[in-house]
Amino acid sequence: MIVAWRDFDLLRNILYYQPIPNICELIMVFFSLSSEEAEALYRSPKIIQGQPLIRWDNQRGNKQQITLNLSTEDGTPLRIRGWCYHNEEVYSYSFSLLFKDIVLRRWDDSTPHPNPKDKGRKEEINEPHKHFHHPNYRDKKAYATKDIRLNDANGALIDFLKECNVDLGDLKFQPTLGLI
Repeated sequence: MIVAWRDFDLLRNILYYQPIPNICELIMVFFSLSSEEAEALYRSPKIIQGQPLIRWDNQRGNKQQITLNLSTEDGTPLRIRGWCYHNEEVYSYSFSLLFKDIVLRRWDDSTPHPNPKDKGRKEEINEPHKHFHHPNYRDKKAYATKDIRLNDANGALIDFLKECNVDLGDLKFQPTLGLI
């Protein structure tokens, strides 16, 4: 990232008055979105770029991940990023719709999820939930939902893509997945 000299005073003030613990949060300062902008990107029609073959990449152990490049009708680049973890006792996965690494929407089944304190009270969600973009909380706030399939990563991904208004076209999955 190239930062103009005039931005260093801004950066110094941001870091002095509001410490930011990591580089991702620092980038968020420069690429912030309003709730309305994030919601417009989330709701806009999208297409998958490249081959419509959904292929999970194996990571270490029992973890797999997926990345799909998308674009809106006006050409705005977006991404879907997902992961799936499984062993004999646990089957867990998550999907995110991203604009420049800013989460527009994220679904995950890991619980519990503590929402940030709002009006002095902290809420904990103990079921699958979705995160949404908020300019002050980024993607830390979430709400409970049951509209994404459980125990089927590909089915859940289809549910999430439909919710994010992605044209599925001739979408195909690599044959070895399904119920992992």
